[in-house]
Amino acid sequence: MGQFRDKLVELVRSSHQQGRFKLSSGTEADEYFDLAPALLTPSGLRVMVSEIQTSCKGLDFDPVGCMEMCPIPLVGVLLATSFMSPPLRGIVVRKHSKGYGTDNLIEGAISNHDSVLLIEDVTSTGSSVLQAAKAVEERGAVVGGIVTVLNIHEGCDDLLRDYDFRSLVSLKEL
Repeated sequence: MGQFRDKLVELVRSSHQQGRFKLSSGTEADEYFDLAPALLTPSGLRVMVSEIQTSCKGLDFDPVGCMEMCPIPLVGVLLATSFMSPPLRGIVVRKHSKGYGTDNLIEGAISNHDSVLLIEDVTSTGSSVLQAAKAVEERGAVVGGIVTVLNIHEGCDDLLRDYDFRSLVSLKEL
């Protein structure tokens, strides 16, 4: 991995919480990794984006996107540090259409045959990012890759087996 690998592992470890938590999949867990606070700091973003960029070498993609909410800062920094020509575009996939305004499920410029890189902070079952992938595909684009900061291994590896699914940190490493 990249130059910030050890810092990333420490950042993920420090995000670990014990208690009773409801997950996006609807299941409950006794532990939770909350990367949101780190995603809202310059140093946390720098570490995660650097490792994502290292992990994505060799992938051909444009745009880069995520499900709402936590990974949005990662997409923003990836866009701001992209030196591609033409510039990299970004998208955000909503969990549900807004029901007002443009009622878009996907915000941002996405076209048929785009190769989209999806970013996620924590992946357990993979159902949320699979929902985003299906929305991208319904728009006529392809999913060129999926990168998660932390892979919890609660079914996501199997559910996302048809995609180029990459993890920066695995729960098994912690």
